[in-house]
Amino acid sequence: MHHVLKRAETILEVSKSLVVPVKWVYNVLQDELEQEDISLNSLTEAFRFHPKFRVVEDDAFDDYQDLSSIVPESEMESMGLFRGPRVMLRHRYPDQKEVAVQLLKKADATFENLKKAWDIRPSDDEAVEDQLLDALAKAQRLQRELRAIFMEKSEHAPAKD
Repeated sequence: MHHVLKRAETILEVSKSLVVPVKWVYNVLQDELEQEDISLNSLTEAFRFHPKFRVVEDDAFDDYQDLSSIVPESEMESMGLFRGPRVMLRHRYPDQKEVAVQLLKKADATFENLKKAWDIRPSDDEAVEDQLLDALAKAQRLQRELRAIFMEKSEHAPAKD
């Protein structure tokens, strides 16, 4: 397990995102370390108890849980949408601007992926259409609210020389 955690640390060090899905790290490790027999649960627990890592729960998909009946989870994952906990390195704390950029990127990606789900929705199912329209509206509202919050904060920030 030590070798696995060391490799996971390297993956997280070079990741563009500060917080990444544990399942994504697990998939990368599975591709790279074929000889290692490790489960997703055991990797998650190893992250939880190792001092270099911090695991955070992700409830972002709770509002869209019904989407799995429309878009298979494997397809959502291929678009970069993973359910479950996230992991980060404890020493990589983001500053306010990094947090803002990451949140806006995630909101934009979520909206774009929901648009893709809309394009492949069943054409004869009004309930599915209603769910997707609701999810699209929520994602778009989130985008607007985040932009408003961060624009307001940047307007009040002192100018830097």
